[in-house]
Amino acid sequence: MFKSHKQIPPKFRRVIIDETLTKRVSKIPLAVCNDIIARHLEEEQENETLKNFQVEYYIDGKHGCIDVVGRQEALIEVDRLLSFGENKDPTAVIAVRQAKRLIQGYVNCEWIYPEPRDKIRYVSRT
Repeated sequence: MFKSHKQIPPKFRRVIIDETLTKRVSKIPLAVCNDIIARHLEEEQENETLKNFQVEYYIDGKHGCIDVVGRQEALIEVDRLLSFGENKDPTAVIAVRQAKRLIQGYVNCEWIYPEPRDKIRYVSRT
């Protein structure tokens, strides 16, 4: 990546200083700086995928999929599909996904929310 400390842009300098809790980037070995920058860029890229939402629906015999960016836009699309609350058809089904993972569903005129994958369950062994 960077061959000297002088080449490191200010936004990455701030990330390195925050990560190492030092006052000067030049005091940190260049290999460590490059490693911190690589991890930061990886996290940014991963966070970018979390902005993608998909609204899949089956309403009035029509199936479709709408891709949107941002949770607010996804909620607006759901409102449009449900005619802003006027649709009371029990056969309407909507699935809202974030980064291809189901986060919200609409079935039998009720909203459902799946449990997180990392939820801790208590199992009694008695």
